[in-house]
Amino acid sequence: MRKISILLLLMMLSVVSAHAYAIYSTTFDTVDEFNTWTVVDANSDGATWLFNEEGSPSKVAYKYDYFNSGDDWLISPAITPTETGTLIVKYTFVGSPYGESMEVFSGTGNTVDDMTKKEATYDNIVKNEQAGYFLYDGKAGEPFHFAFHATSTAYKDYLYICSVTVEPIANPVDVKVSEIISPVSGMGLGQEAVKVAITNNGRVDLASFDVAFAVDGKEIATETVNETLAAGATMEYTFNAKADLSTPLATYSIKAWATHPDDIDHPNDTCYTSVKHKAPLNVPYTMGFEASENTEDFKFYNLNNDEGTWDVVIESGFYNMARTGNGCLSYGYDSNNDGNDWAMLDPINVEPGYYVLKFWYSNLQSYPEKLAVYWGNEATPEAMTNKIVEYAPFSVDVYSESVNIIHFDKAQTIYLGFYAFSEKNQNLILIDDVSFDKIESETGDLALSDLQNVPDFVRESSSKDVKFNIGNGGISEVNAKINVSIDDVVVKESEAVARPQVLTEITINDVLVDLSDGNHTLKVEVVNDNEGIADNNVLTKDFTVVSKPAKFWNFEDGQLPAEFTFRAEDGGTVSPAAGEEFNEDGWGLFNIVEHEVFGEYLLAGTSWLNGTDQADRWLILPQVSIDGPDSYFVWDGYSYNKTYLEDYQIMVSESDDNTASFTELLTVEDESIEPKTRGISLADYAGKDIYIAIRLRTKSGDCLLLDNIGIYVDKTPTCISTVTDSNAGVVISANELRAADGVKSIALSDVSGRVLRTANANVISLSALPSGVYVATVKAADGSTKSYKFVRK
Repeated sequence: MRKISILLLLMMLSVVSAHAYAIYSTTFDTVDEFNTWTVVDANSDGATWLFNEEGSPSKVAYKYDYFNSGDDWLISPAITPTETGTLIVKYTFVGSPYGESMEVFSGTGNTVDDMTKKEATYDNIVKNEQAGYFLYDGKAGEPFHFAFHATSTAYKDYLYICSVTVEPIANPVDVKVSEIISPVSGMGLGQEAVKVAITNNGRVDLASFDVAFAVDGKEIATETVNETLAAGATMEYTFNAKADLSTPLATYSIKAWATHPDDIDHPNDTCYTSVKHKAPLNVPYTMGFEASENTEDFKFYNLNNDEGTWDVVIESGFYNMARTGNGCLSYGYDSNNDGNDWAMLDPINVEPGYYVLKFWYSNLQSYPEKLAVYWGNEATPEAMTNKIVEYAPFSVDVYSESVNIIHFDKAQTIYLGFYAFSEKNQNLILIDDVSFDKIESETGDLALSDLQNVPDFVRESSSKDVKFNIGNGGISEVNAKINVSIDDVVVKESEAVARPQVLTEITINDVLVDLSDGNHTLKVEVVNDNEGIADNNVLTKDFTVVSKPAKFWNFEDGQLPAEFTFRAEDGGTVSPAAGEEFNEDGWGLFNIVEHEVFGEYLLAGTSWLNGTDQADRWLILPQVSIDGPDSYFVWDGYSYNKTYLEDYQIMVSESDDNTASFTELLTVEDESIEPKTRGISLADYAGKDIYIAIRLRTKSGDCLLLDNIGIYVDKTPTCISTVTDSNAGVVISANELRAADGVKSIALSDVSGRVLRTANANVISLSALPSGVYVATVKAADGSTKSYKFVRK
C-alpha cells in the first residue's frame, strides 16, 4: 500500500510533464552513483550522509549523532540543461518515528557557500515515504546544483533520500490554500465566515480556480474564484458559505483546499486548522496540568515584571515535580523582588449553593512561601476579590491537600486564581490535582470506603488491625459512631470526627484476634442520625482464619529448603545483572535485615533472563496429604520492581512432580509491589496426595518475592468440648451455639457471671471468643431458663 501511495504522489507531480524527458534521475542503486554527490559534514562530528548496500528503504541516508544536531549536506552533481526553461526537481524521502528535519537548497556550485536559495523546509519527517519538488529556471548550458541539508536534532534516527528526478516542465501550475485566516478559537461562536489565503506557487497567472472547505470531514462548499492570481502572489478569499461552530466547548477541524485541473502538486493544495468554541466549563471540574489537558486558556500575570512567575511545568524522570502524572502548576522565585504573580484557571459555571475546592500544594521545606487562592468573575487580578484560603507562610516538602468549602448565592461564571506573594529569593510553589465540585447534601452523607488490612486469609503473622476511610459529603463536621462486627457480633465500638469533604483514615486495633479457624465475615458500620444515604454506610469482608499449617516455610534459617524442587523450562539463563542471590534455576534468598511479618529472609525468583522472552521457572513443594475440605494453600507475595510487575501461576499435580503432570489452579498477573497475602482452597483434593508448584511466567521481568508459604490441612473439625452432660438441649459447633426452635433468647457469660453477649434468637455466635469456660443461659418462650456450661479451646 505504501508503494501505491507514493506512485500516486509522483503521478500528481508529473501531470503536466508526463511526456517530458528526465535530464537527471537516480535511485542511488550503486555506490558509484552516490560518489558523484558531494558530502559535507559541516559540524565535523562524524555522523553524516552515507551509502549502505543493505540500506532500506534507500541505500543513502543521514545517520544521527548522539550529541549534535545535524549540519550535513548532500550536494548533487552538476545538472546542465540543454534548453532554457523551467525545470522541476522531484524527490522522495523517508524519516523515522522520532521525526527528522531537512532543508532543500539550490545554487550554482557544489559547495555549502554556493547553496544560496532555500527551496523547501521539512520538519518532523516520519517513517512514511513522502514526495517533494521545487521549480528552477534553467538556462541552456549553465550547470546548477541542489542539496539536501540534514538538520535533525541530536539522538534521532535515520533520514533517507530515496529518489531524485530533474526534468523540463512547461507552464507549471501550483495553487494552494496557504493559510486559514478565520475563524479562530473564541467564545460565542455560531455561523462563522471562513477566510483563507491562497498562494500561486506556479509560473503561470491563474484567471480562475476552485476553493473548498470542510468541517469535521464534511465538505461544506466549493466555490469558484474568478479573479486573476499572478504567479508567486497571494490573495485572501472569504467564502460565501458559513461554518456552523455553534456547539459550546466543541473543537472543530477545518480543512480548506484549492484545485486547478493543471495543478502539478495536489498534496500541497490543502491547509488545516482547529477551532475551539470556548465556553465556561461545568462542574465537576478537574485539572491535573498534564500534556493531554487543555491549559491554553489559563491567564498568567507577572505584575512586577520580574523573573518569578507561574507556569505549567511538564517533566519526567528526576525532574518531575508533579504529585501525579508529569504536570503541575509551578511558581518560580525572583532573587530581587517579592512575588506578585497570578495564575488563573478556566472559567466555571456555578449555581447557588455550596461547592468544594480541593488542590494539593507543596514547596521546598527550607524556603517558606506565601500562597493565597481567590475567586472572581473575570480572569484579572482586579476581579479576584473573594479570598478562599491563604497559607502565609507555609513549608511542606511533600504535597498536602487543601479542602475548602465555598458558598455562592447566585448563578454566575467564576475564575479560580492562585496568588503567589512569597518574599524575594525563596524557591518554588507547586500546585497539582485541582478539583471543584458542587456539594449535593448540606447535612452530610457519611460513607465508608477502602477497607484495608484484611486479607482473604488471616494467619498468626497477619495484622489484626482493620483500616478504612470515612468520608463526609456535607459542609460541617459530624461525630460518627463506628461498630465493627465479626459474624454479626459487635467486637469493637469507636467514635470519629468526620471532617467535611475529606477522607479520614480510621484504624481499629486488634479486631482479628482470637478467632477460630474457618470462615468469618467482618462488617464495619458507621452510624449517623442525620444520614441521607444508608447504602454506603457498611463495608463487609469475608475471610478465612488458618492457624495450624501441616507444612510451613518462612526461610529464617537462611537456606533454600532441601525438600524444594527447582526446574527451568524456558531454555534461558539467569542474567548476571539479576544478582548473586540466585541459583542456576533462578531461585534464591533475599536478606532484608528484619521485618515484623517477613523476618530476615525472603524467597526470590527472578524473571530477568537471557535467551528467552518469558520465564518458565518452577518451584515444586514436597508432596502433601489433604485430609479434609477445609484445607488451604496460603502465601505472601509481591513484585520487587514497580516497573516490572510479575506474573505467576499456582499449579497442582495429583500424580508426580513432573511439570507436564501439573494443571493450573490460579494465575496472578501484575503482582502488586505491596506485600499481599494470597491463598486458595484445596477442598477439591480432599483425601488425596498432591504436589503444589509456583510457576513464574513473567515476560522480561525482574524478581518475585515470596514468604510464609503454608499448607493448612483439615484435621481439627471443632474447638468446643463439653464440661457438663446436661446440654442435650443445645448444639455447639466451632462458631455458634444453637438452641431449639421457639427459644426466646440466649445470654452468654463467663464463669464469674459477667454477661458477654446476648441474642434475641435461638442462635448466638461464638466467634472471637478466646479460650475458656463459658455458660449459656437459654430462655424459653414460657419464660423458663436453663444453663449450659462448655469449654472453648
